[in-house]
Amino acid sequence: MLESQHLLNSRLQWLYLIIILGIIFSINIFIKYQNYLEFKKEILYDTKATVINIYPKQNHNIIRLKTQNFEVFTSTKETLLQNDNIKITLITDDISFLDFLRGFLTKSFGIEQLPSNNSFSLSNYLSQKISSQHDNTTITMIYQALYLATPPTKELREFFNGYGISHLIAISGFHLGVLSVIFYFMFNLVYKPLHQKYLPYRNKKYDILLITIFLLFGYLILIDLVASFLRSFVMFVFGVILLRSNIKILSFETLLLTVLFILAFFSEYILSISLWFSIAGVFYIFLFLHNYQNINKYLLFFLFNFWIYLAVNPITQYFFGTVSLYQLLSPFFSLIFTAFYPISLALHFIELGWIFDSFLVAWLDFKIPTIELFASIYFVLPYIVVSIMSIWSKIALRITEISFIGFNLWLFGTIIR
Repeated sequence: MLESQHLLNSRLQWLYLIIILGIIFSINIFIKYQNYLEFKKEILYDTKATVINIYPKQNHNIIRLKTQNFEVFTSTKETLLQNDNIKITLITDDISFLDFLRGFLTKSFGIEQLPSNNSFSLSNYLSQKISSQHDNTTITMIYQALYLATPPTKELREFFNGYGISHLIAISGFHLGVLSVIFYFMFNLVYKPLHQKYLPYRNKKYDILLITIFLLFGYLILIDLVASFLRSFVMFVFGVILLRSNIKILSFETLLLTVLFILAFFSEYILSISLWFSIAGVFYIFLFLHNYQNINKYLLFFLFNFWIYLAVNPITQYFFGTVSLYQLLSPFFSLIFTAFYPISLALHFIELGWIFDSFLVAWLDFKIPTIELFASIYFVLPYIVVSIMSIWSKIALRITEISFIGFNLWLFGTIIR
């Protein structure tokens, strides 16, 4: 059996690649900065936008808008619906370039609703198909978030945060894995007889993987380049290329290359929390497999979700301070979700998406006590550094494990007290 090779075998190759990607990154940042200067040219900026999401408040709504060059949040008393197209005037005061890149909140006026575009939109069509199978608006939002990456409401985000399962409704690597298996299975059924009769000289598995990549790319466009799914897609493409070249796939090198390529071509994602959470999740998965892949498979299956959850939790708590004892069930929810996601997806295709509604409604009605407790940056930064050192050092790995075990004992012990 041939030994797996590395994609880049010298520091000089790494240097050349980093220089090339650095140039691409700089060009993209320059273009975005020119867009920012155009935005800031006048104190009032007229633009057209699409309503991505609406967050109801007591006397007004906060709306999330997507324009051609940026995303923006603003308040309004106008009655608008998701996916409405509008014309709006934004006030550009006190908006920094970093705000421009990551999305910002500003005042606005002169909202004018534009006539709806009668051209077919697959995203809107699928959203309506999901909605037609549910009587409960909140349940509809859950499935739209799961399948179409529609941003959930603040209440839904807080609910899932309470159980420590926000990662399950953020379309990412797990969802890509399920979709790739579905696409591969479907096209294998169709392509197998054609391959045997007309194309026996071709690599059947590789051909089906190429078709799968094409379909996944279409889905990536459909959900508007969601950062966490983009990371997964780039890694999947790299994986197919590396597999064909007998180069090691599941490696920290592959993860680093993925990050560099995404930041080079999608420079605005450097400020995307969802991207960095996705990267952190994959990093700790690789770290676990790097050190424990040879243990008993049953023990590996049991430990995997718990180890990953405990390892990522310090970083999660730095950004999202919601804490609940029910978060300890997060690994079990992840296991249940492994079956729920593909089954619910299949049910929606046959117009039976409502089947789990009564269970979901009962679950949503179950209120759990939560508190807010944030991790300190003075703990999180050293923790990340030591975690990275764990790639090469067993001592660093043990320090990392002691750190996240101690952190989680402190976190959940605080609730009990």
